[in-house]
Amino acid sequence: MRGHALASTVSNRFTLWDVAEIALLAAFFLLVAGGATPDANEAHYLTKAKHFWNPDFGSRDFFLTSSDAHVVFYWTVGWLTQFFSLETTAWIGRFVIWILIAASVVRLTKTILPRQGGGLVAGVIFFVLQSNLHMAGEWVIGGAEAKGFAFALCFLALSHAITNRWAGVWWLLGVAMAFHVLVGGWFVVCIGAYWLIDWKIDREDHSGNEWLSVGVGIPFAIVGLWPAIMLSRGVSTETIQMANWISVHVRLPHHLLFTNFSLPRVTGFATLVLIGFGGCVWFYRKLPVTLRRMTMVCAASLFIALTGVLIDWGLPDDSVWQHALLKYYWFRTSDVMVPLLVSQVLVWCALRGYDRRHIPRWIISAAFAGVLVGQITCIQWTRFWDPRPRGDSLVLPSARKVERMAQREMTLRIHRHWKTACAWLQRHSAADSVVLTPMRQQTFKWHAQRAEVVSRKDMPQDAVSLVRWFELYHSVYPVRNDRRGLRHLSNSEIYDRTRKYGADFVVISEFSPEDQRRFESDPRFAKRFPPTGSFSFYAVYEVIDE
Repeated sequence: MRGHALASTVSNRFTLWDVAEIALLAAFFLLVAGGATPDANEAHYLTKAKHFWNPDFGSRDFFLTSSDAHVVFYWTVGWLTQFFSLETTAWIGRFVIWILIAASVVRLTKTILPRQGGGLVAGVIFFVLQSNLHMAGEWVIGGAEAKGFAFALCFLALSHAITNRWAGVWWLLGVAMAFHVLVGGWFVVCIGAYWLIDWKIDREDHSGNEWLSVGVGIPFAIVGLWPAIMLSRGVSTETIQMANWISVHVRLPHHLLFTNFSLPRVTGFATLVLIGFGGCVWFYRKLPVTLRRMTMVCAASLFIALTGVLIDWGLPDDSVWQHALLKYYWFRTSDVMVPLLVSQVLVWCALRGYDRRHIPRWIISAAFAGVLVGQITCIQWTRFWDPRPRGDSLVLPSARKVERMAQREMTLRIHRHWKTACAWLQRHSAADSVVLTPMRQQTFKWHAQRAEVVSRKDMPQDAVSLVRWFELYHSVYPVRNDRRGLRHLSNSEIYDRTRKYGADFVVISEFSPEDQRRFESDPRFAKRFPPTGSFSFYAVYEVIDE
């Protein structure tokens, strides 16, 4: 009955103070993650969601017409694109996700540290640690995409689990899996490991309501699991093996391969692990029972990550088993759970030191203010010098000027020219047009609302399309003199690709006088943008049949 007694001490009700903490934490998320749209993955997710509700949008786009892996996200968010622009849809999705994550973190902290302000402090520290000391490139607070909803639901499920309110755990995890099967699935494994230990110790904590929750959660989980299963159904073994290799060794090694992680990332994450578990071991007998339980869940996430390391080290890079196993993001959950645990441990230690009169309140307040202001200032400072959306700043060229303000202005000019070229196509081309686009971009569909032949960012999820994407990418952007991109191809090579893949237009960068003159005497390409006598770093050519 120990779990029932503990659960009774934790209120399910949100007080006005809790609401204030949620609002302030969501406002913090806005300051640190609220850059211009699209974010890194928003162009990928939201254009797919728009096509899901309106098949005429990008009807000839290779990625948009591929299998749908995140159906629940498309259903719950995509309908907004029927009434709002992609930008507005992104902002609505962001606000909903940030509020849900803020509420789940405040709720989780309340189960461990029932003190006013604890959730806000823990949430800020969690963001700082998670965004700076992850190992595999995982992030939680960002743009509108499926895993944001899934993480919020998993954090709520965790708050229920560590207070042994099992009736609320499994349906929350089921819905999380419906939004993102891997995020929710790994949390099922971690919390399930703790559940098994708890069940063996005291079965009286587990009532019939828990099994009812399991029954409710399973259908939701199947909704997320079934599309993932269908991605490889009826596909040959050779195609599946090729798709697995592409995922692990070509497209996503920075997330999936431990041997690909940078030493500073691994070192920073290892330091965080030592701080978190060192503190838990040192203060174990004094820790709240909920924090001990959370430590067990976090330990399970580290065992999953360690398994990923052993698979990477134990199997050769040409092993089909390595490729098949490592595609499941073994390091994602620990990238989130470790900073989540450490944030709770740090706040608990600070409050314990204050209660025992070891740490004055002003030191705690000054330390938190320093972290808060420092993180916001750092991000806003970086954003000032490059205010482009992350979806563009990650891949579009930046200016190479020495003087910093001049570099900023030129970088923004390049970005404006990119958006203007896309806008021209949106206004002057047919809705079903297909465009051959520069390799160094990932936001064409977002800005131009038109289909493209292939994009490096827009990797399909199903095995057949993934292999096809790999072939398309290497066909459209072959290596020339150790470099890729349309600018390194001859006019005839570009023309042949437009005919082969049905492209009506070509968008190409023109950063040098030679680039600007390359199509002048070629009747197969008619320059449509920029107008005669104007200059743009990006030009649009209509392809004329010979």
